[in-house]
Amino acid sequence: MAISKTQHVSYLGKTLDFNNAYIKVSSLSGNKTTMNLVVDIFDTKDGLKISGMVCGFVHDPNESVFKQAYEYLKTLPEFANATDC
Repeated sequence: MAISKTQHVSYLGKTLDFNNAYIKVSSLSGNKTTMNLVVDIFDTKDGLKISGMVCGFVHDPNESVFKQAYEYLKTLPEFANATDC
């Protein structure tokens, strides 16, 4: 499970565009209500890691936490309009 979206990464004063970057939740940790995510962003599915982030959200313990994690990511401005892949 992952999502895909064009990502813009600044490097040495320049902005690099990665079309259809592969965005994957690498790890989850938390408790019954709150989850912390480590999100890695790759240039392609089997490519190089270009960025990453850590974030958290409140989840429903009766639903798939991975599905909720990706749905939550798509609510963030940096991943708005991302597509499932």
